Amino acid sequence: MLACSDVCVYLHIGGQAGAVDEETFTRSFEDVPTVQLFSARELDEHINQIKDIISDPNNDWNKRMDALKKVRSLMIAGAANFDELYVHLRTLEIPFQASVKDLRSQVVREACFTIAFLSEQLGNKLDHFAEYLLPSIIHLIQNSAKCVHICLDSRWIHIFIPNPGLQVMASAGLVTVRFIIRYTHSHRLVPI
Repeated sequence: MLACSDVCVYLHIGGQAGAVDEETFTRSFEDVPTVQLFSARELDEHINQIKDIISDPNNDWNKRMDALKKVRSLMIAGAANFDELYVHLRTLEIPFQASVKDLRSQVVREACFTIAFLSEQLGNKLDHFAEYLLPSIIHLIQNSAKCVHICLDSRWIHIFIPNPGLQVMASAGLVTVRFIIRYTHSHRLVPI
């Protein structure tokens, strides 16, 4: 379909617009509303509410972002002290996968912040959760540019344009993978 005189152009616009780094992640970890947690029952209620919100892509994206932040709030409030947390992590795998695959880069970024924070806080206890989400997170890294095909003077020109929204997702995915590799040691994640 393309002419024999195809030309490929890589267009780089303004560096890493919108990209996030480990410092941004670390700052975001505790930049969450305060939650008090007194019992396993309260943890159940909070997690079920979070699961309902992030499972539904029709919910407002700000509401989904707040729910992802609330997971970090619960961790800061001591959720790791309750054995029920680890059962709930299994139920959150599919909703978190939906958040990582979301079309809104802010939701993806918050999901990555939360996954990285969980990895840092829970270490090896996050192995199944991380194993389930890792392919979706790695997929974010691959999608940092879009290709535009333009026909100019009977030649097809392919222009790769970095998309700031996609760069946010790609850099967030890359940093999340780094956190998982650093804190969640499992032979199923990185075979030795």
